[in-house]
Amino acid sequence: MAAESALALEQWGVRWSVPADWTDVTADVAMPGVSRVLRGPSREGLLAPSAVLTVHDFPGTMTQLSTVNIATWSVLYPDLHVLSVDEFRGGRRVEATATQGGMHLHFTHACTVVEGYSIGLTVTVAEADVPALDRTVGDILSSVEYPEHAVALDAPAYAWVPDRAPTPAAGFTDSGGQPVERLDDLNRRQSWVSEGPVLDRDQVELLRRLMDSGRGLGRLERGTYARQLQALQDAHLCDERGRVTPAGSTVVAPLRDAEASVRVITRRGSRTSILQAWRGDRGGTTVLAGPDAAAQWATGPEQPLADRQTLDMVQSGTEAAVIAAWVGAGPTWPVLDRDVTVMSSVMTRLAEGSPVEADDLPESLRGRGLLVWSLQAGPDKAPLLFLNIDGVSHAEVVREVDRAVVVPISSRNLYRRIRMLLEPGLGTRQR
Repeated sequence: MAAESALALEQWGVRWSVPADWTDVTADVAMPGVSRVLRGPSREGLLAPSAVLTVHDFPGTMTQLSTVNIATWSVLYPDLHVLSVDEFRGGRRVEATATQGGMHLHFTHACTVVEGYSIGLTVTVAEADVPALDRTVGDILSSVEYPEHAVALDAPAYAWVPDRAPTPAAGFTDSGGQPVERLDDLNRRQSWVSEGPVLDRDQVELLRRLMDSGRGLGRLERGTYARQLQALQDAHLCDERGRVTPAGSTVVAPLRDAEASVRVITRRGSRTSILQAWRGDRGGTTVLAGPDAAAQWATGPEQPLADRQTLDMVQSGTEAAVIAAWVGAGPTWPVLDRDVTVMSSVMTRLAEGSPVEADDLPESLRGRGLLVWSLQAGPDKAPLLFLNIDGVSHAEVVREVDRAVVVPISSRNLYRRIRMLLEPGLGTRQR
């Protein structure tokens, strides 16, 4: 943000800034450890954006603080989805989504440990406001300057401090050469969980037919499609005559008249799975999803995937978090630290599910599990291609004339890449 439009702040040696139209509401918030609270203007019906500075007595390490923070949020927000954890200003930056009081939240937390004190700055916005406020959030975090030495103060103690260091991530260190905490288990625990009915291919096709026809089934047809019809009845999507119920109409309406749509395909060997999402004009998005990336990794690529799809309706604006979970994007330390080049013919074979010789891959990808996935927003747009590497790290594939460049992408920026396809006003990367 420009200096003339920013409100510069300093507290306990921490310097940061927020937009000039944000208001200091610290006096209205009485919570242990909370030192400063700034709140921005809100849109009708949405949570006002906020920035909260916290300071605690914390006699632990940076890896312990990061682990404790995520564990604490997991208790506070049962549906917490951590998008990313990365090194930031010598500490950590955690980005996550969660639901509180029926509101979908998106927060970014920057923290560090300075001479026995934990310092944290949390910027929270409504998930629906991410496209409008993403740059503002990035500017606030980029403005943070931590003190070199702690200012002596009577700060409350952290709720709890582990008595041992968390399990280190094998093969990874921070910029100072210190071990970093293991994240892959957290990533795997966040795989896509559907709350909707499970349907097979024939049941989905019948639902589409009933939706398109606008009428039920005749007596003979009800006998022919008895199994599929019963499954749709059990899911409260249609009645015994095959007429779509009001609940079913709500779910299928976005398929008829979508404001935006996205199609995601994962491929590991010959196994393919598809997620499709249609955003309606009444605040809901219908998601039809096959087995997710976790299911792809759970068994060998030679074994068939289950013939099942789940049907869900989610709030518009939350599709990116759904897709990120489905493709296995989450907190991880990067497997690739630089771009690598693959011959175009080799990448084509990977994308088609054909076998590839290890010698045809760059050294950094040899011996690694590779799940190829594509993302297409609308039938008129070319799909984007990505790699899920070992189930924990992602890279975007940039096609050139005779080669493909595999570009590492953090989960936080992958999330933005997905959102940008549905909402072009959102930038693709934060600093």
